[in-house]
Formats: sequence, structure tokens, C-alpha cells
Amino acid sequence: MWSDPAAWRLPEGGLPTGGELRIPLDRRIILDIDPPTVTKLIIEGELLCHVDQAAHRVLTVDVLLIRHTGKFECGTVDAPHVGSLKVDISYGDRVIGVQYDFARKTGGELKLFGAAKTPAWSRLYATAAAGTTQITMQKPAGSASLGWCNWVVDDRIVIAPSSFDQNDAEEKTITAVALSADGTYVTLTLNSALSHAHEVLTESYGADGASVDLRPEVAVLTRSIIIKGTPTSHQRTPIPQPSGPDPRRTSTSSLAPSPATKAARAWLLEPGRAAEQARRPMLRPMAGPS
Repeated sequence: MWSDPAAWRLPEGGLPTGGELRIPLDRRIILDIDPPTVTKLIIEGELLCHVDQAAHRVLTVDVLLIRHTGKFECGTVDAPHVGSLKVDISYGDRVIGVQYDFARKTGGELKLFGAAKTPAWSRLYATAAAGTTQITMQKPAGSASLGWCNWVVDDRIVIAPSSFDQNDAEEKTITAVALSADGTYVTLTLNSALSHAHEVLTESYGADGASVDLRPEVAVLTRSIIIKGTPTSHQRTPIPQPSGPDPRRTSTSSLAPSPATKAARAWLLEPGRAAEQARRPMLRPMAGPS
């Protein structure tokens, strides 16, 4: 456990207080607390999320590098992470660096599997007038009567326009969720009033008067795992270069070439170097010592 001084075995004892931090090759650390800000976090061993913990965890780093022997895992395909994790990367290219050893054909492991949001999207149950701070969302067809919506407070959502102007779409944050007594809709309270009306309409077409139900869509944007760059950063903090004769070549990226780098239902938010347009946030080759 990160909260256990015995797991770190620091010469001075206690827990890390920030600065440069290394997880050695023979060490497995479970992220069970929100640690203090780390200048450089270098993972040679393993950093894992607590599998049974539904808490919200925040890891704030300037630079995060997973060496070719290291692993950063939060959830698996069969057991997605039930809590939430936010990794704030403050400087430089604002990505998770994953090192790959081309000579040995082995690379660091980055595995992020967040829990699914249910439903991913639905439609308005009733018209939402401009100025209101509440909307109603209908239960998708085929969903169970209860437990069909797991959206929670602080989730970010988007409400599609009912007009022909795409700019009438609105992003809001949920402040309360209430399921109707019959389970057919949920009421979502929003952090601010709607600027535009979002109308539920029915239109008829053809000689037989067939009706089409036109309801604006409502979708959740939030994911339980967020890798976020700090937007105010302009300063470049170099990824630490490997030492020793190998790996001879490495690469760093938010999604590295290693087949062991996988992510699902994770949100890569504001990556790349701040104040520089056309910067490639997804891959930055790095040459190690020969």
C-alpha cells in the first residue's frame, strides 16, 4: 500500500513527501491514498489501483515514466476499476511516458480499464426550456426498470440541440440525480441554467401519417479514469533518460507501441504541450544511450 511506510523502505522511514520518486523493480505499490505532488514518478516495478476500493483517487505528477520493466494498472478487462482515478500531469508534453526496449522486445505496461457508464446516452423524456436547471432523461428501450442509470454527481454531460444550430448543444455538470417512482426516467439537476430550449417533438410524414419521435440526445462525457494535462503549463520538463547500456532505443507516448499498453473507458484530457499548437501529444520518440 502507498500508505504503508514498510512498502517504500525509505532510509529515513515514513512515506514519500514529494520530489523525485522511484518504484523499484522488486516493488508493488497499491494506490490507496491521494499522495502529495510528485516531481518525477518513475515506475520500474508496479503501481496498481486498489481493486476493492470505490474511492476517488488523484495522482498529481510533473512527469510520469513507466520503464520497460514497469507496470501501471488500474482495472482489467474482466474487472474494470469500480472507483475513479485522475492523473494530473503538470509539465512538459503532459502524457504518460511508456518505455519500450526494442532490443529485448519488451515494454512497460499501461493498462487502464474504467467502469462503464450506463447508459452511454439516451434521450430527453420531456422538453427542457431555456433557463431551467433540471432535465429529464428517458429509460432506453430494453433497460431494466431499476438501476439502468449509474450517472452520478459531478459527471459531465452534453445535451444535443433540437434546432438546426449545432452551437445550441450544451455541456453541463450534474449536481443531483433522481430516479422516477416508476423507473421510466431520471431527473438530472444541472450546475447552471440552460441557455437554449431543447424540445421534444413529434412529426408526421406520408399519407398514412406515420409519426417520428424527435428527442434530443443526452450523453455522458465523464469517464472513471482521466489522464489530464494542466492547461496552464508551458514549461518543458524532459522525460528522464535511461541510464546504462540498454535499452538502446526507447519511445514515450500516452499509448506506447507495447502490446501490453491498453485502455478502455479512460479519458485523455488536454494532452500535449500547452501554448503550442500542432504538437503531437500521442507519440514522441526518444533515443537512449547506445
